[in-house]
Amino acid sequence: MRAEAARLERESAASGFWDDGERARAHMRRLASRQTMIETWDGLERRIREAQELIELAVLVDDEAERLELAADMEAEVE
Repeated sequence: MRAEAARLERESAASGFWDDGERARAHMRRLASRQTMIETWDGLERRIREAQELIELAVLVDDEAERLELAADMEAEVE
């Protein structure tokens, strides 16, 4: 997906790209779609990493109150 988005970006910077407006607009819609998908996946990966870190911390924490606070943080991450 990233490679395709990079290719589409390079192509959109080429001279004469906008000579065929309809083709260029379709190309840019495809690029925007790929970028949106990449941003979505990046966000999900970040949230998963953060949740994993919170879980690891919760396992190490020996205090029940802190464990409950971490659980609340994990729930907030999911929402």
